[in-house]
Amino acid sequence: MGCDIANHVDDYNQLPDAISTVKFQQLLNFFISQSRDFVPKPLAQTYTLSLSHIKTGLLCPNCAIKIKNRNKCPICKTPKTLMQKQAIEDWFYLVKDTISNHECMYFLELKDKYAASYLLRKLDLQPMNQFKSRYYVLRKPKISFVNKGDPL
Repeated sequence: MGCDIANHVDDYNQLPDAISTVKFQQLLNFFISQSRDFVPKPLAQTYTLSLSHIKTGLLCPNCAIKIKNRNKCPICKTPKTLMQKQAIEDWFYLVKDTISNHECMYFLELKDKYAASYLLRKLDLQPMNQFKSRYYVLRKPKISFVNKGDPL
């Protein structure tokens, strides 16, 4: 006796609706409005992880080699911009949920504060505060809500 999933699905489709389409849409809108983004705490806040345990510099996410003064990885040709974005994401997931100009300069082993400032402004990060006390956080993604007239 084989398992025919199509027959089981057809059997369920023959059952009466448990709730109306309007009530289902209302519940769906309620759940969406109450949802929150899951932003995990950086690992260093959960485990005893020191910045000295983490490799610094620009590392290729594919080859794990350190890249210096190049626009792409010499082995896999991953572009430098992608490596920089990945490195900043690594910072947020490993170290802490904010990054300053000085921390970026140290973590990516950049030549000066101007390079760090340029990179942090170029990425889609949210700047906080002004001048010397400025730091950056990840932007919150926008949630799209389902309207009553939208098809499911």
